Amino acid sequence: MINIVEALDLKSDKKMDYYRLKKFKKGTKFYYHGDTNELLIIKSGTAIIQALDKLGNWSSRELATPNYLLTPENLLEFFSIPEQFDYRVVAMESVEVYFVDREYFLNHLHLNPLKFQYFYEAMIIKYVHQSKKLFIINEPPVVKTANALYSIIYTLYPGLQENYYPLPKFINQKTVAEYSGTGQARTSESFQKLRDLNIINNQQVINMPLLLNFIFTQ
Repeated sequence: MINIVEALDLKSDKKMDYYRLKKFKKGTKFYYHGDTNELLIIKSGTAIIQALDKLGNWSSRELATPNYLLTPENLLEFFSIPEQFDYRVVAMESVEVYFVDREYFLNHLHLNPLKFQYFYEAMIIKYVHQSKKLFIINEPPVVKTANALYSIIYTLYPGLQENYYPLPKFINQKTVAEYSGTGQARTSESFQKLRDLNIINNQQVINMPLLLNFIFTQ
């Protein structure tokens, strides 16, 4: 796990000239695409990244947890994001977020790249999860729901060393439906099928060995 304070040597910036630490309450929409050219890094808490769907509604697409690098597009030097691309970040619980000056971040990245290995690996894992969504887009709803639950648990509990993981209260069926790209009614049916298979119980605790076995045998 990366120590962002050490990697960016934030303790030496006692006047906070190159970063700000902000706190946001649950439900706060604390960032919209294009608000700033700073790098946003979550210190504590969980947020959700939402994008506009084809009907113009905000839909949950990805979770952001401590040390997650938000606004990666602000690192781009030779490419640009289409103007139509839009997203926002909403606090799912109380969160603390570092707003770091872009050049300050890049200077430390170039100076000690190995200290940022966690960022590279986390971004690769996110890419793999997003690619998997496209790979299973035509699979039955229960398969997409199961994969969404795995991605959510992996994000919330990196390492997956336990057999049972509870879904936080802020992760409901609507969130899973948006995350998986499956309708809410189909997601509800999928949850029931997963309960019948003892993969998830009524307390929203997931049996990871059974979930993984289900995913890999479909």
